[in-house]
Amino acid sequence: MKVCTFLFTFLFICFLAVEAQNVNKNSSKQDLLQYHLAQLKNDNHAPYRLIVKFSDKVSMTDNGKTTNSDKVNNVLSEIQMKAMKPLFEKTIGKNATLKAQFGLQQYFTISLDRKADLSAALIKLNVLDEIEVAEPDYLSTTTTVPNDPYYTQQWAMNNTGQAVQYG
Repeated sequence: MKVCTFLFTFLFICFLAVEAQNVNKNSSKQDLLQYHLAQLKNDNHAPYRLIVKFSDKVSMTDNGKTTNSDKVNNVLSEIQMKAMKPLFEKTIGKNATLKAQFGLQQYFTISLDRKADLSAALIKLNVLDEIEVAEPDYLSTTTTVPNDPYYTQQWAMNNTGQAVQYG
């Protein structure tokens, strides 16, 4: 009897722990979605382009236009996807091993039709369990000069397109 009680209690605690992880995962995914939707009001992202991380169950097919998941393909069709390509291009050797180790082969850039609604696309993609995250393709710029002591001697690093004087 004590063994049964212990076993039941143990299984119940395991169930609660798994449920807590699922709630945390879903709530953090929802929080992240709300953040991205708020950021769409700013112009700090590439228009009509998203970055998506598929779960390990999903991969791009050989034609480069679909995935091995019908649910994902249906949503990609609904949001008017024009093109999909890997965010990190093909690599070989040691870099391929690191890419696989960190799961970088699961990231893709999705280009949408100009008529597509970016916020609706984000919502539809983030609802799917097959997609870990979908976010706008944010643009970033650097605002500081590197602390490289030889930076001033590297003319190409600060080339703004000015004409070169010869002679």
